[in-house]
Amino acid sequence: MTAEPTTTLVGNLTRDPELRYTPAGNAVASLTVAVDAPDRTGEPTYRLVTAWRDLAEHVALSVAKGDRVVVVGVPSTMTWAGRDGVERAQEIVTATAIGPDLRYSAATPLPMPRHTVVEDEDDEDALGSTL
Repeated sequence: MTAEPTTTLVGNLTRDPELRYTPAGNAVASLTVAVDAPDRTGEPTYRLVTAWRDLAEHVALSVAKGDRVVVVGVPSTMTWAGRDGVERAQEIVTATAIGPDLRYSAATPLPMPRHTVVEDEDDEDALGSTL
């Protein structure tokens, strides 16, 4: 079995995480991270990040615009045709872990209630709370 390649991003959130839910009830958070150029003299690179399920909900509760974060995730490329018919592509990192950069802040981890994944009528995953 081959592990998917991961990437690590360290940078500042450019906006508050946007939390929404799929029709099946899965939480998804979208955020943008401004990653500094390696020599810190160039322009930052803006990276789109998505987080799913419990991680999405925890990110929305824990970080905000301007916070310095560390993101570990799997990069992928999303492609689409624009209204003008031109093919476009955007790299997205699907996060497996996100946390504050402790060089710039302190954090106290709080355990969150556990959720279980249940099957809905359409055989899609949906979150079911164990509370």
